[in-house]
Amino acid sequence: MTMQTLQLELSNELYQQVKQHAGKTNRTVEAEVIAAVEVFLTTTDAPAWLPFALAEEIAQLPFLDDAHLWQAARQVAPLEKNERIQELVLKQQAEGLTAAEQQEAQQLQQYAHRLMLVRAEAAFLLQQRGYDISELRQRVPSAQSDPAPGQPAA
Repeated sequence: MTMQTLQLELSNELYQQVKQHAGKTNRTVEAEVIAAVEVFLTTTDAPAWLPFALAEEIAQLPFLDDAHLWQAARQVAPLEKNERIQELVLKQQAEGLTAAEQQEAQQLQQYAHRLMLVRAEAAFLLQQRGYDISELRQRVPSAQSDPAPGQPAA
C-alpha cells in the first residue's frame, strides 16, 4: 500500500489531548491521529442497517486501552436475559407471543446483536494489537467470571 504524508497544524490544546489519548492506548501521536481519522470515516460510512448509536460505540473501541478492550471482548449477557429469550423462543414456537412479548423479544435480540458486534470488534482490535485471542473462541464463560487479560502473541 502506498502511503501519503500529511502535515497538520493542531492547537496546543488539541495536540495535548491527542498525545494524552495516545499514551492511554500505547500508540504514537501519529498513530492516534490516523486511528481518529479511521474512526471518523468508519462512523460516517457505517452500514445503513447499523443504528447510529451502535456504530458510534463500535467506532470508539479503537481508543480503548488493552484492559478495557479485553473487558469488551469478554462481555456476556446476564443469565436472566439469556433465560428470558429462551422462554420467549419456546413460547413463540408453542403458542405464539403477545405484542408486548414480541417487543420484549425484539429488544433482547437487539441487545444480543449489539453484544456480539462489540465483542467481535474488540477481539479483532486485540488481535491487531498482537494478542492471542484464542481463549475468546472457546466456550463463553459465565457472566460472573472475568479472567485476567491475555498475553501478547509471541
